[in-house]
Amino acid sequence: MPTTRSLSSTATGGEAAGDLPALLARVAAGDLSPATAASQLAPLLVSGGAQAEDVGGFAKIDHDRRRRVGFPEVVFGDGKSAEQITDILAAMIREARAGSRVAAEAAAVHAAAGNAAAADDDGDATGGGGSPVVATRVSPEKWLVISDALPGQLTYHADARIVSFGEPPQRRRAAGDGAPGGSIATSISIGTVAVLSAGTSDLAVAEEAAVLAELAGAEVSRFHDVGVAGIHRLLGAIPSVQKAGVAICVAGMDGAMPGVVAGLVKCPVVAVPTSVGYGAAMSGLAPLLTMLNACAPGVSVVNIDNGFGAAAFAVKLLKSSKVATATRETQQ
Repeated sequence: MPTTRSLSSTATGGEAAGDLPALLARVAAGDLSPATAASQLAPLLVSGGAQAEDVGGFAKIDHDRRRRVGFPEVVFGDGKSAEQITDILAAMIREARAGSRVAAEAAAVHAAAGNAAAADDDGDATGGGGSPVVATRVSPEKWLVISDALPGQLTYHADARIVSFGEPPQRRRAAGDGAPGGSIATSISIGTVAVLSAGTSDLAVAEEAAVLAELAGAEVSRFHDVGVAGIHRLLGAIPSVQKAGVAICVAGMDGAMPGVVAGLVKCPVVAVPTSVGYGAAMSGLAPLLTMLNACAPGVSVVNIDNGFGAAAFAVKLLKSSKVATATRETQQ
């Protein structure tokens, strides 16, 4: 299947949108407003312009998910062969590179209009490029196969068991002056996430959440081994956690740490129970029940060992807050 999918000419208002660069050129020339162009493209992306891409008959990639829901499709590596993960990632990388080219064209349009940057409807900067490409739960053994097949293209985050393509958007660099190679750092962070793990045994799940949040555009502060068994360690981290937009608290055993944090900070808390613990912890069920019954308000709970789910929730929360703030400022 082609990496750049064509858009049909059934756009709202009868505009033929099959040639995206031409559409952007019309916007740049002032012949078409950005709002009109967006309204013409949106129904196409939902109704057929963004069909799933078949990969080898075993996967269908939803390239449009990030635009629809604010968080891209992520490959769950557990249960997939290294070869399957490789083929899926290769297709997603092609799409991401195509998205980066389109984003560069959009950035040129905004530059011509005198705008240094513009935010899209989910809070990301339009200059950021295509969706991040990520696979979770990738074992070191599978990574060896994947890295051989796609040499030099991917990064392996060993503690999180995550494979990623590209840099987090807040670390990308844009053309300009003031830095080696004629580039300057750009800051398009969606907000700050504090990730706390109760014990070192919870580190893998905590890092899964932290790395995914970073790849989605958040600034992440990490606080590891701050469980309630040595509560002075947790209390020492609280002043920094209070500055975050959302806190992700990862804990096994009795799972008490998220409730304590929620009683000390203003930001929402996402609680992640882990399967760490002795027999009666029941592979994470005990901390899950503790977190669901947290006395302190403002605690949301995801599934056992689900660092991915915690990151997705935190990112969508930050983006929603950012969009709401921008809307209020526009209305004032």
